[in-house]
Amino acid sequence: MHTLPKKLLQLDLHYCNPLNPAVSGFLYPAAASSYVDQVPSSQVGRGEASRSRSRAPCAACKQLRRRCSDDCIFIPYFPSTEPEKFAAVHRIFGESNASKLLQDIPPELGEDAVISMVYEANARLRDPVYGCVASVAALQLHASQLQQELASALNTTSNQLSELLSLLSYMNTSCS
Repeated sequence: MHTLPKKLLQLDLHYCNPLNPAVSGFLYPAAASSYVDQVPSSQVGRGEASRSRSRAPCAACKQLRRRCSDDCIFIPYFPSTEPEKFAAVHRIFGESNASKLLQDIPPELGEDAVISMVYEANARLRDPVYGCVASVAALQLHASQLQQELASALNTTSNQLSELLSLLSYMNTSCS
């Protein structure tokens, strides 16, 4: 039977998902800043990665646990602050298909393509059978119902107007 080391039992750990702090997921130290303060300043910034670049990796490279190069196709579209966007796209389309799509289209259409991929991926995660087609069908049905209501309202207005005109003509003929 394994027991936890005494040092580990003394750490104040919280269980948290980095994508959504309200949902459980990963253990992390509650007082992380106190651990950073314990690192000698001579060792800070000595790693190879800290010398090569100073920006954070994109959400795609972060999720795929790979080094984010300067020519990474995902950098402009999946910032590290929005990992849930790439997670949905990766789960539905896959990294390879997403990168092929972004390479095959003009750069000015990239943002629209990513917005569409994220929408379709989230719709597919919500409704695995119909995906975004369910939303489109619901909107078309709603538009059809609104058109029927409009036609009915126009018909009612037309009937009321004709009744009003006939009443006015009757009043004009009876007064003269």
